[in-house]
Amino acid sequence: MKKSNSTINFHSKLIWLSKLYKFKVVEEYLFDINRKFRIDFFLPEFNVGIEYEGIIASKSRHTTVDGFSKDCQKYNLATIAGIRILRYTALNEADLHTDLQKIGVEAIKSLDIFNGLCKDWNPNK
Repeated sequence: MKKSNSTINFHSKLIWLSKLYKFKVVEEYLFDINRKFRIDFFLPEFNVGIEYEGIIASKSRHTTVDGFSKDCQKYNLATIAGIRILRYTALNEADLHTDLQKIGVEAIKSLDIFNGLCKDWNPNK
């Protein structure tokens, strides 16, 4: 599946933050072997999954009844397994740093973030 520019930017930002503040991010984390459900990003130290929803695209599996229902099943199974899920789109990804603070990524508190972007963040580095 081809990733949109907003998905790539979100991915780059999360990976950059994880390296800067030394927390682990597992991409495409398989949490349910029987259903083969994966979480976009998993932070094992915090038992948190991060999903970036592709609803902005004109054709998205997430906007069909079947796709949305499968996402609901996935999120329910993750919750039953004890994994907290944070969900983002291009419209709310600026909340990432605040949400990471709330789950205990204490180092994120010292970040100077304006309008959802780190002042030193450069996706080309």
